[in-house]
Parts: sequence; C-alpha cells; structure tokens
Amino acid sequence: SEPIVVPNRVNTIIEFVKNGGGFLMCGGWLSFCGKMGVGGWHKTDLVDILPVKLFNYDDTVETPEGAHVKVVNFNHSVTEGIRWDTIPPFLGYNRTLAREDGEVLATIGKRDDPLIAVRSYGKGRTMIFSSDPVLHWGYNFINWPEYSKFWIQAVKWLSREF
Repeated sequence: SEPIVVPNRVNTIIEFVKNGGGFLMCGGWLSFCGKMGVGGWHKTDLVDILPVKLFNYDDTVETPEGAHVKVVNFNHSVTEGIRWDTIPPFLGYNRTLAREDGEVLATIGKRDDPLIAVRSYGKGRTMIFSSDPVLHWGYNFINWPEYSKFWIQAVKWLSREF
C-alpha cells in the first residue's frame, strides 16, 4: 500500500508569512510551551518566525491576584490611540523571552515578561499575545472597553493594512 503523508502545517504557515502573510500566537495552557510542556510549540520550526524565544518547559504563570500590563511603545500601530491606563489585570500568561530581532510593545507581570511582541519575517509579520485573549486568563480583558479596538489594530497591522 501507499505510504500516507500530509502537508506539514507549520511549514505552510512559515511560507505564508515569508510571502507576506500575518501570524498571531495567543497564550493559554496549550500555547507556546504550555502547561507541563504540552503546548509543544517550542519543538517546532515555528519558533524561527516568532518575535520571542520560547522555553522548553512549563511556561505558564498563574496570577490569580492579577498581572498588570506596562506598555513600552505607545507609538506602534498595534498600541497607539488605546487607553492603556484602563486595561484590567490578567489572571495568567505564558512566559517568553524577548528576541533581539523582535520588538516588545507591552510587558506583563513582576518580571516584565513580553505580553505583546511583533516582528517582521520575510515579507510578512508575526505577533504574540502571551495571555489568553478570551475567558480563563483573559476573563477581565474581554470586558475592557478597548478590547475590540486593540484586536482590530492588531489584525490590520498583521495584514499590512497599516
């Protein structure tokens, strides 16, 4: 019988970005390295296009007391014109490390870990949002009045509309 092979989806994403597409990775228990390492993204070639470096162990940071956000670049298309002083705390995030050829736009938590980071890759763009964009860690975030504006600006930047 014929061997079964399928396209490598990670390679397809990398080629898409190289040719001008946008890629966003958001946080959660199965993102980045993830809870007990089960996210596993650190073992793929996707790490080559991300604006941050990933750990190779459980990178989840649970903050039931609330992790606060600090914007470090208010002038980027993703962050400008947003009332960041009103952003609520997050209940957790995935810890990553800044990368030399990436740009951290906002940090989170006591260690000032990257929350929002961006990077150009080939003709495309990549971005990470290291917390949960919805329920669980983002429970407070989804009710933030600036929530929609932030995501619209992020998608427009990723799709090169800005």
